[in-house]
Amino acid sequence: MVRHLPPEHVTEGEHGRGAEAHRLPDPVGDGIRGREVGHPARPVDLRLLPAALVAWGAAWITVQASAATALGLGALLGGVGALLLGVLVLLHRMMSSDRWVLLAAAQVAVCFVAGGSVALSAHQAHQRVEVTGWEEAVEAEVPVRVELRVVGAPREAARPGPDGAGRSVARARVSAFEHRSAPPDDHMAQGEDAHGTSASRSWRRVHTDAVLLLDADVATELQVGERLHGLVRPIGTEPGDRATALLIPFGVDALTPSSGSLEHEGRAVSRAVEWWSEIRRSVREGTIEASGRAAGDAPELLPGLILGDRSGQDDDLTESMRAAGMTHLTVVSGTHCALVMGAFLGLLRLLRTPRLLGLLLALLGLVLYVGLVDPAPSVIRAAVMGALGALALFSGRRRASFSLLCVCVLGMLIWDPHYAVEPAMQLSAAATAGIILTGARIQDVLKRVLPGILAGPAALALSAQLFVTPVLLPLSGGVTTYAVPANILASPLLPFVTVPGLFGALLSPIVPGLAGGMLWLCGFPAAAIGWIGRRAAALPQAVAPWPEGLTGAALVVAYVIAVVLLTRRLMTGLPSSEPAQSEGPRHAGPRSGPLRRTVLGLLRSGAPVWSCAAVAGALTALVLPGRFPGATGAPEGWSVVMCDVGQGDMLVVRSGVRSAVVVDAGEEPHLADDCLSRLQVETVDTLFITHEHRDHYGGVAGVMEGRVVHEVLYGGSADWTPRAEPELETALDDVPVRRVGPGETSESGRPSGEPPGMAGEEARGSGLSEARVRWQVWLAHQHYPEPNDNSLVVLFELVDGEAESQSRGGRDDPWRLLATGDLEEDAARLAILTGGLPEHVDVLKVAHHGAANGGTETLESTTSEVALIGVGEDNSYGHPAPSIRRALEEAGTSVYRTDLHGGIVLRLGEGEIEVESLGAAVP
Repeated sequence: MVRHLPPEHVTEGEHGRGAEAHRLPDPVGDGIRGREVGHPARPVDLRLLPAALVAWGAAWITVQASAATALGLGALLGGVGALLLGVLVLLHRMMSSDRWVLLAAAQVAVCFVAGGSVALSAHQAHQRVEVTGWEEAVEAEVPVRVELRVVGAPREAARPGPDGAGRSVARARVSAFEHRSAPPDDHMAQGEDAHGTSASRSWRRVHTDAVLLLDADVATELQVGERLHGLVRPIGTEPGDRATALLIPFGVDALTPSSGSLEHEGRAVSRAVEWWSEIRRSVREGTIEASGRAAGDAPELLPGLILGDRSGQDDDLTESMRAAGMTHLTVVSGTHCALVMGAFLGLLRLLRTPRLLGLLLALLGLVLYVGLVDPAPSVIRAAVMGALGALALFSGRRRASFSLLCVCVLGMLIWDPHYAVEPAMQLSAAATAGIILTGARIQDVLKRVLPGILAGPAALALSAQLFVTPVLLPLSGGVTTYAVPANILASPLLPFVTVPGLFGALLSPIVPGLAGGMLWLCGFPAAAIGWIGRRAAALPQAVAPWPEGLTGAALVVAYVIAVVLLTRRLMTGLPSSEPAQSEGPRHAGPRSGPLRRTVLGLLRSGAPVWSCAAVAGALTALVLPGRFPGATGAPEGWSVVMCDVGQGDMLVVRSGVRSAVVVDAGEEPHLADDCLSRLQVETVDTLFITHEHRDHYGGVAGVMEGRVVHEVLYGGSADWTPRAEPELETALDDVPVRRVGPGETSESGRPSGEPPGMAGEEARGSGLSEARVRWQVWLAHQHYPEPNDNSLVVLFELVDGEAESQSRGGRDDPWRLLATGDLEEDAARLAILTGGLPEHVDVLKVAHHGAANGGTETLESTTSEVALIGVGEDNSYGHPAPSIRRALEEAGTSVYRTDLHGGIVLRLGEGEIEVESLGAAVP
């Protein structure tokens, strides 16, 4: 019996190339089609997958370890791999061993060699900063003279400076530094500085990445490729970061253009860099100006959709695109690079360029596009993945696509092991794997129910989303519920923006009128993309929280299993939509729709039940978290929570089943409201506002949202009151607000002798003992010139009403927590000298987000078991400072930070402190 091919599998000999030319990359497509006509299927080539995974693991470990560890691991893995390869060669020559045994042993040897190569590459990166003394200079946190090159376009920092002025960050490459403890070396002798002039100090060459923090008005004058030299204060970064330091200019005009320092690179290189930087600047400025007359959100979106420039996007649009799962459209991603390279290939085919020459020219065009956008590591990564997708689609070698992906991953990790710890690389690799393994087969299914113009983009979005969701969960703490439908609608519009928009951008400096017309036309699909993003973000549960604990872990495992089963089913071939027939004429019968034919095909094919369950499980896992009863429940038995409100402070101390005392509220009202809603806090007994900085009072309106607030107590400078802030005037209308003084004490929560009633039953059901909170104001200065020094310092004592009086947590031995606001070093030192701070607490809220100017005196005089730091991820201040982290480590204190752990939950009971994150367990 011969199985008839469905229309989408018609061969070239029957209907030409048209049906095949629009298919997605399919590494097993030829094999599947061959099996349907009686030939054996060729499975996808997974032989390089173990090597890629081992290399990724080695890179993950070594970039976060020391140079010695990386060298040891690299030598071990490389040595074992080389030994295995040598043994294999001898065995192959001496005896005719089983071919499969030799292949398996070769596979293991390749894994070892790949892991060793990546580890040795990481060792070289570490050695550049350790051997040269750069690491020592950064840890010292003292001003150091550097020479650097700006390698990334300046962008606005997440937070303004202490004076409220805007700041910008730019990627830089440090080429040399001067440090008193650094001895001269062979490259730069003592007595000669980086500019070839006489000097009395030692210079050292170092080639390492850093982030430059500048005032916004200064950053506007920077050009990519520009060389600067001057005095900066380096602040250390986290292990694994590509940038080894955050550099803050030390004083006004501390950094100046470097003269004569490019001689060692050649004047030709200097002129080329300056020439290309000028082209980039003119194209960007021309694109922004030419996009100004476009419709809707297009003026903000076009520069990002074409050149990855999101500087003109407002916060509301950026947040909407994030919630809709469409952020990747507004930066240069692999999709953009694939479209650009595909456009070059298509144009060269029209010109009848030879295949190999066309491929080389298209690659050259992609390189120039990357240089035009920003040759940052993330863009280079996107270009590699995008080129892979375009080559898989147009080269005709679809079966080798997955092997090519593994080769690309290996090459990128050997070139720069830091890619392993970057979420963008993880997402790109997962999405590309999903498209290669399942994209074409999903497209085959969708073509039966959707028009061809929608089936391709829908298959791209679905196949990518299937694979990236497990990666996104730990990054976002939730699921972007409408990402798939939003991307299905928006993806077909992207080519009509990126490809013609790129030509318009290139013309904008030369023929601005023509470029303006082209970008005006591109503005309509760009505006539609913005509209889709805003509407998707406004839908209920746009970002659905993922359940905690075992429930969340079980769902992740179930989801991964479902995706694996679904992928296996897709790769082994889906059934035809037509039933199997014998030779001879077909009997007429009632016609059925494409959806009905697809379902019947699945049922008649004898497809295993587990494959259908895999489909249902995968789709259920995508939407279940937003509906799951435990997804938004409060952590059981919580006592204290440090809310994740970005670069700000918000501390919640539980005083009852649904009541709490709150210290500060961060800067954003919605973040404060989200945290209290997650904790199911309905009543705020007392809200403390420690001082007058917005990152402590800006979210007060969110605390008030839908809750009963009994009182607001504030500190800060003598001439400040919260009611003077315009955004708080309405929020505080019906709430008692007063300044609190030193020594004031009070209690919050239900007295232990009160009959439990319904509240007591609920408390026992939630794991909360009948608790009360006692607090005392230790410091409440008003007259320091620095507002931070006028912060309230409040000591909390948490009493478990059901605990024995003398037991841990009982009335005679309560848990103690000290909240220190933004108290800085001088005021803290004076308080210690006058006995103004307790000697020991169980939990310490570290002052000023762990800034260096908070000093270490408080950490040394007030010991604690646990330290909490409220700090924004990738903040531009370098918080928490290495000196603070070092002091806490030396004191043996367990440190938890909101930038690393999210919201931090403490359970105080039974003589120990349990810590977990609002999203996952804290290591």
